[in-house]
Amino acid sequence: KIVEMENILSSDFVRERAKEFGVSEDMPLKEGRINVLSVGRFTDAKNYDNVPDICRRIRDKGIDLCWYIIGYGDETLIRQKIHEAGMEEYVILLGKRSNPYPYIKACDIYAQPSRYEGKSVTVREAQMLCKPVVVTNYSTAKSQVQDGQDGVIVPMDNEGCSKGIAEFVKNQEFKNLFVTVLSFGFKYGIPVDSDLVFDVRFLPNPYYVKELKHKTGNDKEVRDYVMGNAEAEIFLQKLNDMIQFLIPNYIKEGKYQLVIAIGCTGGKHRSVTLANELYARMKDKGHYGIKIYHRDMAESSLQDLLR
Repeated sequence: KIVEMENILSSDFVRERAKEFGVSEDMPLKEGRINVLSVGRFTDAKNYDNVPDICRRIRDKGIDLCWYIIGYGDETLIRQKIHEAGMEEYVILLGKRSNPYPYIKACDIYAQPSRYEGKSVTVREAQMLCKPVVVTNYSTAKSQVQDGQDGVIVPMDNEGCSKGIAEFVKNQEFKNLFVTVLSFGFKYGIPVDSDLVFDVRFLPNPYYVKELKHKTGNDKEVRDYVMGNAEAEIFLQKLNDMIQFLIPNYIKEGKYQLVIAIGCTGGKHRSVTLANELYARMKDKGHYGIKIYHRDMAESSLQDLLR
């Protein structure tokens, strides 16, 4: 039996390191300005040489945007492009950083403008830190980002990319509130950045059903088992009603990020199912951006496989 595990990362590790220091000197906040960040080596694949022109086009559309890049390698080409575009004040090379996570946490948008990618680790890390993600339409983009749901996929050409980012920034949902629906396992700890935490361990556990043990809440069989309990549907209705009441009040008070964490024992069955169901009910409501993230599903699956 072969089980595929894609770039297993510790979200708690990423979040803890993101708290280690402030970055206001390197990445100053300015009212009305959007700070975009990219992280990666200066290679042809990353497409950073086109960032200055993309940034210029975005600013020409009336958006005050500054694009920061953390990375290393030969800077000759990108510095030449920065000069040609007249973006010396707005495309900032921060150099190599041993800990990029405080910068990711501080940015408004994480951007991956690549020509091609495998499975971008930094995109995953930005999602762990609940950052809005924009990626270009490279061949593997759709395997990592659900366009319009947990990120935005924009065209790769400079004008299309700049237009896509500009539209995303102007989107009222982005300005109002960005919601992350997150599943997790209590055995791995409560997510440190959660705003609302809900425990679904009151529901029967599919882990103890032989046919379901090695499946996840993304599988129909597990979903049907969990949602086959009347209590699951009642819980979901009450939870959705409460959240729909809270969101406009959070927006009114100026909150711009909301992390809703749903936990079960291992973060693989019940929490994944309920998070998926809540996300499906919330995503068409409008007035906010939304994405879903299953923090512990892969790690829990690996642990079960190794037992």
